Amino acid sequence: MTSEVLAGNEELDMIQNTLADTADAAVAAVENAAHHYGAFYENPEFWVGTAFVLVVVLLARPVSRMVKSMLEKRIDGIARRINDAQKLRDDAQKLWVEYEKKFLNAPNEAYDILKKSENEMEQLKNERIRKLEEEIKVRETDAQNRIATAEQEAVREIRVRSSELSIRAVKKILSEKLDDAAQDKLIDRSIELLKKAE
Repeated sequence: MTSEVLAGNEELDMIQNTLADTADAAVAAVENAAHHYGAFYENPEFWVGTAFVLVVVLLARPVSRMVKSMLEKRIDGIARRINDAQKLRDDAQKLWVEYEKKFLNAPNEAYDILKKSENEMEQLKNERIRKLEEEIKVRETDAQNRIATAEQEAVREIRVRSSELSIRAVKKILSEKLDDAAQDKLIDRSIELLKKAE
């Protein structure tokens, strides 16, 4: 039993003791009045004491019932609070166990998170390397195409220049080595070859 239930029982005992003491006091008053007056029923204190005892006796049962119902309500309330406290304690114990498990598993969870992060970083790194390699290949192919185009242009330009230089050199040599009659003969022959080529 809790201290509140004990206090309620003590209050009930105190009320009963008070009633008993009051009844004893009324009986003592009647006996005392009988000594001063002749018959006890002639004494006004006897009638006051009797009325008091009757009131106390008549009110004792309803008052004790009321006190008893109040105490029962209080006991029920205390019992409910005890049950609620027990439930809260059980819930707190469950939470404690759960958090203790989480605390004990924290290194493993941290290790798992770290491993997962490392794997994700490795995948990201590999993906970026793959994309970079693809970009390098595209740029390399583009550069090779540009180089090939530049080489072709350079070869064409070299051919054009070498043709121009060759023609100039031939013109210069021909103009220096051939006289006018030989030059005219060469021109006529070239014209004949062109006509045959057509």
